[in-house]
Amino acid sequence: MSSDDRPDRPAANDARLGRASLGLKFFVPVALVTLLAAALVAAGMLVWQIRDAATDLGSAATGLGVSHDDRHSARLAGSAARLAATAPSREEALRLLQALPGDTEALVVFAPGGTVLLGTPSEEFDAIEPIMAGPLAGGRVAVSSARDAAIELDAIHDAVRQERNELLRTLVLASLVILVASLLIGLLAARTITGNLRRMIADTPRAGPTGAQADRIVNLNSALVGLREELSAMRVARRFLEQVLDQIQEGVLVCEPDGNILEANRAAATLLGREPEELTGENFHEFADQPHPGHDGQLFPEGNARLRTASGESVPVTCTTSDLVQEGKGIRTVVVLRSLAREKQAQKRIRYLTRYDTLTRVPNRMEFQHRLQQALSRARRAGSAAALLYVDVDRFKEINDRLGHPIGDRSLEITARRLVDAMPPDTLVGRLGGDEFAVLLEGVPAGSGARAAVATAARQLLDAIAAEFHVEGHAIMLTASIGITLFPGDGDNVIDLIRNADAAMYHAKQNGGSTYGFYAPEMNADAVERLMLKNELRRAMERNEFQLLYQPKVDLRDGRVAGAEALLRWQHTRRGEVPPSVFIPLAEESSLIFDIGEWVLDQVCTDFSRWQRHVPWPGRVAVNLSLRQLRQGDFVRRIEGIFESHQLPPSCVEFEITESTLADNGEKTLRMLDRLYRLGLHLSIDDFGTGYSSLSSLQHFPIGTLKIDRSFVGDAMERQDSRAIVTAILGLGKSLGMDVVAEGVETVEQAELLKSLGCHYAQGHLFGAGLDPSAYLDLLDAQASGYPMHDTVLGTR
Repeated sequence: MSSDDRPDRPAANDARLGRASLGLKFFVPVALVTLLAAALVAAGMLVWQIRDAATDLGSAATGLGVSHDDRHSARLAGSAARLAATAPSREEALRLLQALPGDTEALVVFAPGGTVLLGTPSEEFDAIEPIMAGPLAGGRVAVSSARDAAIELDAIHDAVRQERNELLRTLVLASLVILVASLLIGLLAARTITGNLRRMIADTPRAGPTGAQADRIVNLNSALVGLREELSAMRVARRFLEQVLDQIQEGVLVCEPDGNILEANRAAATLLGREPEELTGENFHEFADQPHPGHDGQLFPEGNARLRTASGESVPVTCTTSDLVQEGKGIRTVVVLRSLAREKQAQKRIRYLTRYDTLTRVPNRMEFQHRLQQALSRARRAGSAAALLYVDVDRFKEINDRLGHPIGDRSLEITARRLVDAMPPDTLVGRLGGDEFAVLLEGVPAGSGARAAVATAARQLLDAIAAEFHVEGHAIMLTASIGITLFPGDGDNVIDLIRNADAAMYHAKQNGGSTYGFYAPEMNADAVERLMLKNELRRAMERNEFQLLYQPKVDLRDGRVAGAEALLRWQHTRRGEVPPSVFIPLAEESSLIFDIGEWVLDQVCTDFSRWQRHVPWPGRVAVNLSLRQLRQGDFVRRIEGIFESHQLPPSCVEFEITESTLADNGEKTLRMLDRLYRLGLHLSIDDFGTGYSSLSSLQHFPIGTLKIDRSFVGDAMERQDSRAIVTAILGLGKSLGMDVVAEGVETVEQAELLKSLGCHYAQGHLFGAGLDPSAYLDLLDAQASGYPMHDTVLGTR
């Protein structure tokens, strides 16, 4: 539809306004007349009601006067009762009765409950009349001595007129209130409607525009709304941009071509030592120490520059500029400032972290090797000697396992500080990794005196490390093993010196630790062999090179097999059998002991299940348990899973632990052993008498068996002190209700001696070496058939 075809909107609006005005003209008068008529009708009805009440009261007063003329008490009482019955309220009735004159009569009015409302009661009344209606219905009127009384009718009529006048005044006041309220309501309604009409008239153009003009008005209005929205969006975008600029770490300035600063973010203000508001209006060229020519001859520094802060300090920055171009002309310049002070500090920190150990604050392996190379070059030019001491803390893993890594880290810090303090100030001390440190001694005397001087330094280091210290309430004593190499005899380069010192350190550790040793050429072969063996141990389980043998445990009283001990053997495909004393320490070092321990327990359960299908009770099998396994967080859950998978009770297995395990970290070990005991596992102490556990600790740990070490058993025949130890262990076990097993029984004489001392169980080569699972089952089958294999050996048959 074109604009010419549209209806005339202003004309339609005028028609609606005319109809509204006409309606208003009729509505207001009609509303006012209606309200006034309602007020008049209500007033008339009240007037008629008042007039009827006054007439009734007058009639009652007239009758009372007629009755009183007869001077008869009965009629006086009856008239008073009727007068009270016609009164509109209790107060009005009492007022009318009080108006009765007379000095000689006594008029008494009783309420329905007997309460005296008027007069003074006497003992005798001439007349009593009940009140049948009105507000005192149910009450009574009594008269005494009424013969001389005289009723004043004028007083009664005056009282009636007074009440009527009061009611009329009330009626007039109420009518005036209603009339005023009606007028106010009408005026308020008229004003509201008139105001709305005026606003409608004001909003409507009197001179109606054409259709094209109306479209232009609509378009202008839409453009105005769009402009408002764009301005609001621009304000939001500006605030967002300001927030983004303040979050940028680099300083950002927006400048005019002449260098006046228009905007500055928080980082730029901090860099220049001012507030952002203070920078606005300043000229950027004034902050540059050495301005450089920029675009269009303007002096904006580009690249590295130095700026003056508010305090006069000169700070190095990297400056980058970019022009904001509009219509081919630069109108603004954005300057980005990055502080080189923070960058240099960060670079310095990075260099420190790459060269020094963050825990001990001594040079790390890379930095130590670099400085060692420089020291060797100096010694080579001077023709002097040098010594490298490779320091390794003994059994440090136990500190981490027993007390936790935070205490272990603190122990390494203290150890590093003691190494530094024990040597001369310029001595190079570094951390090679873990619990391994290195100390470089320069200026060592040449010739035969070199070893003596270095040995003295090594003893100083060992003494410094061994001093007791406390961390978080724990008393800690560490020892170390030191391997020593001399330059140039034991190596003329960094790699050879460190490798040979490591080999010497390992030999010192093999000798019991807490000592030092000098390098010898044959040590390298042992170190290489040890490394190769450790790598091959990782593949032993994959190649099924492990084997379990079972050494019988015999009851000395009847020669019957009462159980067995599981012995782990490594049958290497190339080396042959590798002794447990060789590969078990390697497994402990590399944490392979966890996997090997689970494999052993799983294999024992597999063999036990097969034996149990042939004999009712194969006897409890003992399995060695290492300290690292016992400290494994989920150890109990893992072994529970193994027993559940084989559907075997844990009571079929006995865990053997050493005395050192029992003595180390007693509280934690006690909690773990209690969990194993509640699970149903039997616990025993292996090699009892060779460790350091106190005898009183046996009362607290759930131990069921003591195993006498083979060294005491072997010497019991010749040495009285060994026999006394065996006797004491047997007596201790008996008093504590424990079983005692003698290990390493080799001869019949040893077995007889043990039996005479009261030992009930023994194991050793006298009863055979370790048996494979099938051979052990044959032994159990023969015994179940009534032929114990060892009764003839013990002479029990």
